[in-house]
This record gives sequence, C-alpha cells and structure tokens, in this order.
Amino acid sequence: LVKELRKCITGLAHMSDPERAAAIPLLVERAEAGSADGDAHPAARLFFARAACKLARLTSVRTDTHEASEGGPMSPRAHGCFQAMCNVLASYPCDNAELCGPVRDDLLKLARKLTEAADSDMDLANAAIPALSNVVGIFRALHGPFVLSTAHPDLLQLCLTAKQYATAASALAEPILDVQEAPKMTLLDVRRYFYYSGRVWATLKEFDRAIEAYTSVAMLPDAQGSAVTDAAYRQLLLVSLIHHGRRPALPDVVERVLQSRAEAYERIAHSFVCGRAALAADLDLSENELRTDGNWGLASQIVDAFKRHKVLALRRAYVTLPIADIARHLGEDGDGAALSVERLLFDMLRDGQVELEIDPATSMVRFSEQSTTKHQSEKLVQQAQALERMLDVVRGMDVEMAVSPNYIAAVSRRKRDTSAMDAFYDRKSLDPSGA
Repeated sequence: LVKELRKCITGLAHMSDPERAAAIPLLVERAEAGSADGDAHPAARLFFARAACKLARLTSVRTDTHEASEGGPMSPRAHGCFQAMCNVLASYPCDNAELCGPVRDDLLKLARKLTEAADSDMDLANAAIPALSNVVGIFRALHGPFVLSTAHPDLLQLCLTAKQYATAASALAEPILDVQEAPKMTLLDVRRYFYYSGRVWATLKEFDRAIEAYTSVAMLPDAQGSAVTDAAYRQLLLVSLIHHGRRPALPDVVERVLQSRAEAYERIAHSFVCGRAALAADLDLSENELRTDGNWGLASQIVDAFKRHKVLALRRAYVTLPIADIARHLGEDGDGAALSVERLLFDMLRDGQVELEIDPATSMVRFSEQSTTKHQSEKLVQQAQALERMLDVVRGMDVEMAVSPNYIAAVSRRKRDTSAMDAFYDRKSLDPSGA
C-alpha cells in the first residue's frame, strides 16, 4: 500500500493547475474523514494529506501560488491543507509498529513541511506542535527515547516560536545518545537540535544545561562557518558570563575560530573583567547588534550578573565589609548606592547565592560560611537522577548486546580462535624437537 501511494504522489507533478485546484479539496476531505470507501487506513489518510500539500505547494512561502512573495499570509487553500496535515499527524497511531515503521520517513518529511510552513507564525506553530509531538513519540517508539531524528529540532523550533517552553522541556527530558539515519538528516539538524535546546534552557534559566547544549554546537565540525554555530557561540558567551562570571571553557583552536566572528560579544566578555563602567559602555555600543541577533534579553542580565559575581569574590576575600566599600567595588555611587547594594544582597540571600548578616547600626556586612542551599540540593538531586537514567541506558545496552546474535557469534568465533591457538602452543611446548 505504501509503495503504491508513493508512486501516486510522484505522479502529481504532471497535473495542470486546474486539475490541482479540483483535486486539493477532495484530498483534504479524504484526509480529514478517512472513512469513505474503506479509506480509513491511517497510511492512506497520511498520503491524502501529503498529496494535498504537494499540490498546494505548502512550503515556507506559505501560499498556493508561485508568484506570491515569501512570508505572505497563508491562503485559505493552503491553510486547509496545513490543518489537514496537522490533524492526520496528531492522530496517527503511535503504538503500532506495523503502521508506523513503513511510513516513518514520510512522517518525518511531513513534519519538516509543517515546520517550514509554521515558521515565525505563533498561531500556526501552536496548531502544529501536537502533530510534531506525536511524530517524535512515534520515532521514539520505533528506535528508543535516546535517538535523534529530524523531527526533534523541528519540534523545538515550533515550541520556541509558540513560546511553549514547558512542552520543549518535556521533549528534552531524555538525553540524546545516538543519531538515526533518516531522510535529509544532516549535521545542520544536529546543530539545530542542540542550539534550540540551549535556547530553551537559557529561557528557563537552566544555565548549566544551556551551556552544555551550546558547547555541543561549538564542538561540532564546522569547516564552512555555520550561522547556527556562530549564534550558539554568542549565546554561550553571554550565558557563561551570567552564570559563571567567566568565559566558557573551549579548546583554543575552536575558540580562536569563533572569536573572529563575534567581535561585539568578545568586547563585552573583555569589559566584564575590566569593570562596570566599561561593561555598561560596551553594552550600549553593541545594543543594536544584540537586538538584531535577538540576544538583548540575555545581555540585559549581564550587569546584574557582574555585581553578583563581584559580591561572591568579596565574600571569598573578606569576612566583614562595610556597605560603602561593597558599593565602591561594584561601581555604585550617589545617594542611593547603599540602598542599591542592600537590595542586591537581599536578592542574593533570597536566591541562595550567599549567607550574610547586615548590622543596621554600623552598616557592616558579615559573610557566613555557606552551607548547602536549597538550590544546590535540588541541583544535586537532578544530577543524581540524570546519572541514574544514564546507568539504566547502559544496563539496557548491555542486555541488548548480550542477546544480540552478532555479538554471540563474534564471541563464539573468538573462543574458537583462542582455543585453537592455545592448543597449538600446548603441542609446541610438549614437542621436544620444537618443531
């Protein structure tokens, strides 16, 4: 059935425009209903939707004519095809390998079509997310939860467009340990997955995970200079300054290449060390570029992060310190300097970054030895849970390997070869002539 339906899809390219216009509503109706004339088979509904989208030329242009300009509004005809494809993918049974296996590649291709059509449109992205989530679920049912497909970055892209960060975080719950060969699966898809992962975690202020994801992008081979790699490095630099107060740890050869393509961000990283005045000046100078890159939200957190890391450095050097001295170290001046420092200290105390006491009579700050905070405890629990999941994966791989016919055959051959070699040397050692 699948082979015959694919042949029919290939033959659609020769239809004239009037034939296309007449066929599209019929195909959409069959895809939506799927019950007339025995056409309720999920694969048939899937290919009806795919045929309608092919005829309507549902692409990133989001139109049903060649002449329309890119980014224009979706025509009613194309919107009907888009909605039909969303409904078909969202309702496709994910618990039946016999139905999913033969059309796996078609599902991934249609998921990519939906992503291209819904790009930069929040309403369309919201409509397509259930469909993409189901395709990812189907792929996980076929290949396991730790294998990457082209649908994974597509789902994250739509979640970012629709601002559905909880859905994206749920999709990122399991680590990716393998990449599945799929139609049009490229290194760019791997980059997109980790880049979008970093954006999701940075938005949720899970900075450790964001740094890990951005670093994965930076470490991937990039001979031609990918725009995704450049964007990931710029955000990695900002997130690392916010979270750790220093540059990210990358190999020198990787960092040198990426630094040359992020001059404004390098200036900010350098001024982060020099002081608040230089940092504020470089942020003002680079504001237009940061806004164009969509990174002004992260950059606006840099000054507050600079103050917090400066306070943490003072805590390591002093036990007690006047508020006036802390204000001087932070570059605060004027009548409201003391009040600004007190607010910062209270915020850090609330967030569990420091433990301190303030004497109102003397305006002295006494730093205490920091015990394990609630935030640190939660982080340790998360790390332990992640480690347990990884151990479960390793155990599962060990079991699969132990029962694998190829592994058993290889072990048997090795035992036979070892036994033969041992027998040879035993005979040789017992032979007085040494022959």
